[in-house]
Amino acid sequence: MITLTEIMRQKDDVAFAEMLNRIRVKEKDEELSESDRELLTQAITKPELCSTDVLHIFPTNKLVEDHNSATLSRLFSDIITIDADDFQKDSRSERMTRQDKPSKGGRNDLPDTLKLAEGARVMLTRNIDIQKGLVNGAFGTLMKVITSETDQRITKLGLRMDSQTAGRRSGPAGSDDLVYVERAEDTVKQKGVQGDFSQRTLSVGLG
Repeated sequence: MITLTEIMRQKDDVAFAEMLNRIRVKEKDEELSESDRELLTQAITKPELCSTDVLHIFPTNKLVEDHNSATLSRLFSDIITIDADDFQKDSRSERMTRQDKPSKGGRNDLPDTLKLAEGARVMLTRNIDIQKGLVNGAFGTLMKVITSETDQRITKLGLRMDSQTAGRRSGPAGSDDLVYVERAEDTVKQKGVQGDFSQRTLSVGLG
């Protein structure tokens, strides 16, 4: 067991760190002191006064999706909608048949649909290659959308990662210095349904 004893996030603001610790250990029915209330109030900023490019945190995935969609629509006009490719096994032929539209996945499944735009900020929401730094939480910018020459189906996304080393430990990602995320397969929880869509490992992370 390893016990962490040093506060890193608020190490340069001792008063705020001590206040957070008092909140952590206080009883539910115990009132906050007036000084702690004042200190918390100083940290409140009205949404309209916040910079548009700061990271937002919400309590539910629905609020995150609403914020991302609104921000994407405000910043970009050429928005691309990418549906998942979902396949269901036919009970008679035993073959996997592509469905007309993606199934409704669970909270822990890859998203059914992504809305993106070239130039938009994105964040990986799953580990793709830990050794290369393509991990959950890594940020980048969507620079290129690659489609199939035969049916115009989107096959991969070209990202410029914030980290200069992400995706490049085994060599350059390409002549254009982008990291390409290709389609991958994941199992959807519905019985007999299987999804094939690596862009589902991306979630638009705007604001």
